[in-house]
Amino acid sequence: MMWGTSGTCALKRDKDVLLAELEEFVGDHRPHGPLTADATKPAWNGYLLTMACPCVGVFERWVTPLDAELDLLQAASLN
Repeated sequence: MMWGTSGTCALKRDKDVLLAELEEFVGDHRPHGPLTADATKPAWNGYLLTMACPCVGVFERWVTPLDAELDLLQAASLN
């Protein structure tokens, strides 16, 4: 894992930024109608997560295998 100078894990910070950006996109675009989400087929280096709005706004982020693995581990720890 990479650690920032403040002792905060850089991966967690990146995940927090992604979540904040996704929440902002959903909040801004939900009034325009139903949002459509999709992901590409996973490749060796990750997959592309896409969310589209009827107003033609698009949210795209690349998810690495490490990101996906950490999300699964976190979800499993909640059970």
